[in-house]
Amino acid sequence: MLKFIPMAARWDRSNLPLLLETLARHCGTLRGSSLGTSPPPPSAEAGSIGQWIETACARLGLEAELEHVRLSNVTSSLMHAAPALLALPGGDFVGLVGVRRGRTRLITRDLRSIEVSIGTLREELCAPVEANVTKQVSVLLQDSRSIVADPNRLRRALIQQRAGLVQLMLGWQMRLPAGSSFPRQLVRTGLSRQALKFATAFMFEHLLSLVSWFLLGRAALTGDFDTGWLMAWVLLMICGLVFSGWRAAISQAMSIAVSGLLKQRLIAGAVRLDGDSVRHEGAGGMLARVIETEAIESLAIGGGLAVMIAPVELLSSSVLMWFGAGGVLHVLLLACWLGLLSILVWRQQTCRAQSMNARLAMTDHFVERMNGHRTRLLQEHPSRWHEEEDRRLEEYLERSAALDRYTARVNILLPRLWLLAGLGVLTSAFIRGSTPDSLAISIAAVLLAHASLRTLGPGLSNLAGATLAWQKVKPLFQAAAHPRELGASAAAAAAPMRDAEGVVLEARDLTFRYRERGEPILRGCNLTIRRHDHILLEGASGEGKSTLASLLAGLRTPASGLVLAGRLDRYTLGEAQWRDRVALVPQSHENHIFSASMTFNLLMGRAWPPRYEDLAEAQAVCRDLGLDHLLERMPAGLDQMVGESGWQLSEGEKSRVFLARALLSRPDVLVLDECWATLDPKSLSSAYQAMRLRAKAVLMVAHP
Repeated sequence: MLKFIPMAARWDRSNLPLLLETLARHCGTLRGSSLGTSPPPPSAEAGSIGQWIETACARLGLEAELEHVRLSNVTSSLMHAAPALLALPGGDFVGLVGVRRGRTRLITRDLRSIEVSIGTLREELCAPVEANVTKQVSVLLQDSRSIVADPNRLRRALIQQRAGLVQLMLGWQMRLPAGSSFPRQLVRTGLSRQALKFATAFMFEHLLSLVSWFLLGRAALTGDFDTGWLMAWVLLMICGLVFSGWRAAISQAMSIAVSGLLKQRLIAGAVRLDGDSVRHEGAGGMLARVIETEAIESLAIGGGLAVMIAPVELLSSSVLMWFGAGGVLHVLLLACWLGLLSILVWRQQTCRAQSMNARLAMTDHFVERMNGHRTRLLQEHPSRWHEEEDRRLEEYLERSAALDRYTARVNILLPRLWLLAGLGVLTSAFIRGSTPDSLAISIAAVLLAHASLRTLGPGLSNLAGATLAWQKVKPLFQAAAHPRELGASAAAAAAPMRDAEGVVLEARDLTFRYRERGEPILRGCNLTIRRHDHILLEGASGEGKSTLASLLAGLRTPASGLVLAGRLDRYTLGEAQWRDRVALVPQSHENHIFSASMTFNLLMGRAWPPRYEDLAEAQAVCRDLGLDHLLERMPAGLDQMVGESGWQLSEGEKSRVFLARALLSRPDVLVLDECWATLDPKSLSSAYQAMRLRAKAVLMVAHP
């Protein structure tokens, strides 16, 4: 195979630790430690190099995500991939640290960098796959040359169509974890450079605005409208508009960057929230948190920029007033106006808090009523259906009206009254015969203060609203920073168990309580599951069966005791490896069919996109579970959209899909938590037979 990339930029498997450390330095995350004491990368036969890379990057403070792209999108993906570890077809790796103007910057083995065109890099990555597609198309067209008018044109069209659908493993894109230091993430996105550009644009816009209004006021007061000065004023206004547009564009770019990082952080925090706290809060409470995340973005970002600009303008206007015709009186009047603004903003904050609490309570109540809509239709008297909703809506409208009144005073009334009061102070100075220059300076200062108050009032209101929203968003933001288990090395975690007794899952002296000082629901619980065991766990409701199942699956952490899979605990194995070894099928009301294809719902525990072997196995498992008739009814088969907006499944079909999903993840232990209740005897028999054939060990939780 032709070598398109210089040998100096090719890294073999043995040098991966050094390459990853170099990429970490480029990302600014290397914290003094290295991978020198870590186990070496596994051999090619181990098939776990990806897990090793992800674990090694986590130890270096990076997050590595394996990316698959279509062949037609390789070039566009490379444009935004840096920094990344790219996997070459021959087994080597390259470190991509930058892309600019169609040129990629790659790390060399002497820890320097060289530039390679993006087309060359794409050709190296795609050449084997494209050659395979070309070969397939050539075989397909061998017998059709006599009946096709232009075989070359057909050949090119088929190659383009087939190559565009082929999935290519591009490599691992690296970035700071969503839960890392938020200021460091902001710096990494280049926000400091954007802030410097913003300050420069604002400074020039501010100076040009002052000079232009000074010229206009001086000409108006002296009655000398010279053509040259007018042209200068027009030119200054045009330049000011240019800088204003530049500042607005930079502001929008900064808002998008900060908003994107904030969304990543909040999403990461949402998936790391404790499950029990989510259940306790309910769907309405979680929806309220989601609503407040939008408020954080729109209020904090916009309000922060406004509050940074307004004090500079107010300081400039105060200085101008001091030297203008109004003098000290003007400055004192502005100080009084700022005090009045503070009082109004404080009152507005109180009304905003009351309005927000009423809105969140109404949202929580409405969501609960919507979930129980059918029960209300059957059990509640029609005359009472809307009593509570009307009362809560009336309370919310009342609070919102009070908030609107204070918002109008802060945003509209106060700046306009200042304009009248500020110009009124100049009346006496005008009567006394102050110089036109001093009057022009004072008028410019009054207008500048008016613009500042129009910016400062809404900005403070937005920040006040963001402060209230932060109280709801703070748990999500902080949850993202919770440390994740790094796990053992990939080679050790993926190695076969050497337990002579065949123990695959073990619980030792487990104790668990739902409240910190509450009565334990489990105390001194011990359980050993060996290969090929099928254990039935029975008990009355509330005795801790589901709690034990969640502890074994790693969804909850015991107050004391150990849970071991293959003689290793969850911290040692890491979250991903634990999920591979223990699969839980929870109760139906805690499980979910996603609005996606049947393939996605079945193969969630596998690597994505699925291979042909994965699809064939999914078909076989569905056949064993009696779902083949369901797939035959679906027009698109495994590609059929299911879930709430797609194909509707019965409760029994959902239960079998849940079981198929767990079996296809190939766990060492399958934990079933009362998931058989919706199955008829025939479906139950086929499900049990499929489980006996495919599950290595089973723990079934059921009522007596």
